[in-house]
Amino acid sequence: MVQLVDHTRAHQDWPLHNARIRLLVEQAGFLVCAQLGWMHLDWSLITALVERLRHETETFHLRSGEMTVTLQDVAVLLGLRIDGPAITGSDDRVWADVCNELLGRVPPLDGGFMKLSWLREHFILMPGNANADRVRQHARAYILHMIGTLLFPDSNKGTMHARWLPLLEDLDLCATLSWDSAVLAYLYREMAHVSLMKKKELHACISLLQVIHMEINYLISSYVEIFNHYSIVTSRYGHGSVLVSVDLSFCRLEPLMDIFHTHAGKS
Repeated sequence: MVQLVDHTRAHQDWPLHNARIRLLVEQAGFLVCAQLGWMHLDWSLITALVERLRHETETFHLRSGEMTVTLQDVAVLLGLRIDGPAITGSDDRVWADVCNELLGRVPPLDGGFMKLSWLREHFILMPGNANADRVRQHARAYILHMIGTLLFPDSNKGTMHARWLPLLEDLDLCATLSWDSAVLAYLYREMAHVSLMKKKELHACISLLQVIHMEINYLISSYVEIFNHYSIVTSRYGHGSVLVSVDLSFCRLEPLMDIFHTHAGKS
């Protein structure tokens, strides 16, 4: 069975109550992500999906058809921007200096990695009289924590690399980047590594795979209801047998957005 690396509980433990920080998180384009909480993950289900992944097309081959996670699905569920410059950067930096400049503090670093618990310890609470620079530092720390727990969790449990921090220097510029495609590409890559048995741990935005299960149940139950109703009608009027073909490759996740947010908010 696939071993899942899931830090979403840690994200849920950092509530976004401060209006000034919330405004900056929205400015950076991460407010919808911020509203997502922990959800129960079905490990057997996700293992089955990964085993049915076809790498040439990045689709899941199921008995009822093919399914995949698309850019539009990520945009609807996480509220991330699809178009825009790619998420890229350089690791040729002095990470202690970067942290000092953008966070106002320097965490204990191990090869550029910092503990997620350090971010929670130093940035969950903000003084009420904090100036604008201090508020931006807390907003960057919150988004950085969300990246490390929800969007791009790392195999190093409880830590994340500081390479994401330079992308948060200018929050207006940050909002123009294609975070949507980066999240999806990261998910594809990690699923491929696990399905090809290059690694045992799956660390990505696993909640998207869980929602696939919700989509399947929703659509199949809808088709069964339609089929049963049509069978009654044809039987009453004496029509011949009817073959109903269900093609899940055209499925969309928009009808499930409210279900996902409701379920994800439960602890």
